[in-house]
Amino acid sequence: MSAFSRIIILSLGGGAAFAGGAQANHFFRPENDGSWDSNWDGRKGQKSTATRHLYLIRHGQYLQNVESRDQKKLTDLGKKQLNETGKYLQSLQSLGFTYTRLTHSTLIRAIESCDIISKYLPKELEKEVDADLSEGMPWVPSPRRESLLEATDYDRIERAFRTYFHRADPEQTKDSHEVIVCHANVIRYFVCRVLQVPPAAWLRMSLLNGSVTTILIRPTGNVTVSGVGEIGFMPRGMRSVN
Repeated sequence: MSAFSRIIILSLGGGAAFAGGAQANHFFRPENDGSWDSNWDGRKGQKSTATRHLYLIRHGQYLQNVESRDQKKLTDLGKKQLNETGKYLQSLQSLGFTYTRLTHSTLIRAIESCDIISKYLPKELEKEVDADLSEGMPWVPSPRRESLLEATDYDRIERAFRTYFHRADPEQTKDSHEVIVCHANVIRYFVCRVLQVPPAAWLRMSLLNGSVTTILIRPTGNVTVSGVGEIGFMPRGMRSVN
């Protein structure tokens, strides 16, 4: 039997050995059934009619070898990155919606990133600030890393999750489109939490500077993550991950 024939048998579920004598691995099967908690936000039963669209933006490239966090400002590349992100967010409005909220963390790289993005969004949109969105250690990751063995910022980042992730209030009658400018660890934790994936998986994702993660929360409480770390709008020569 040829190696190609053996591959065909394996793809059909046969138990034949793969070329070289190694046994075929069993398909991975999760231990649980991926069941969904429909009351994950504590709002099951309320009469929501609108969908919330959340656009989570990671700040641009920033200075790292500096003494204080207030000196971790955007590099020239970081500023260019966020201009591209702003143009991309602006282009989405051709779909027929207007952004309704703009929020950022208290760290200087997020503030600067938000300032740049705001130039491309409606002028009447006021910037809001929330210290709970600042970068931190949300959960001990799995696989573990020796330098990340304590979730020192869990309470704060979980509080931020509960603030921003829930179905629309009953009095909200129109869909909202909300921009949140924050940080990679925070965004990755949010994605795990809103999908009801074990939060220890947050470090398995990588988000480039200026990337966009889009999450929809429907009136039923059902959630769709339509993109994680979208960066296709960014010229390749401008992409970075610090």
